[in-house]
Amino acid sequence: METVVSRSLGNTVAVMWPQLQEGNQAAIVSMLTPVIPGGVGLVWTLVTVLNGALAQGLLVRMERNLRPPPSYSKLVLPDWISWFLVGAAALALVGSLAGFGQLEYLGRNLVIIFAMPFFLLGLAVAHAMVRRLPMAGMLLAVLYVVLVLSSGVLFVVAGVGLIEQWVGIRRRLTAPGKDQEDQ
Repeated sequence: METVVSRSLGNTVAVMWPQLQEGNQAAIVSMLTPVIPGGVGLVWTLVTVLNGALAQGLLVRMERNLRPPPSYSKLVLPDWISWFLVGAAALALVGSLAGFGQLEYLGRNLVIIFAMPFFLLGLAVAHAMVRRLPMAGMLLAVLYVVLVLSSGVLFVVAGVGLIEQWVGIRRRLTAPGKDQEDQ
């Protein structure tokens, strides 16, 4: 599978950037090959979620929505969903330790895809935490700019979402019996 992706990506890079030297093209291909299937799945899912949120927002503004708008800051995932991420990580680990490169490749890319719900949950935690601070809007804008500019922060936010799933960070932030308004 990795060989097919690498070959296909190599052909694509050669067509898109023919002016690059072969060494630079090979460097791009070797950098992207390990994560391109997961990245494509992640981007596809993210675009779908963003399109749904934008459509819902537009319908609400036009007063044509059939259902009330969701409170994204109160996002909750089902308890069982983390097992997909754990299973994919275990598949990648077993593939790595046992020397089965295809299992490792598959597991790594599944981890990228299955981390998406936890990324969204991490954003919900960030919204809940920032809501309590002054200039919440500005802080959220900074967070989203950093997310666009730094891929490492994406993993941190997904990790916060996984911790939220297992421990309940937002529940600990909210005083008992106190309901906070949506952001």
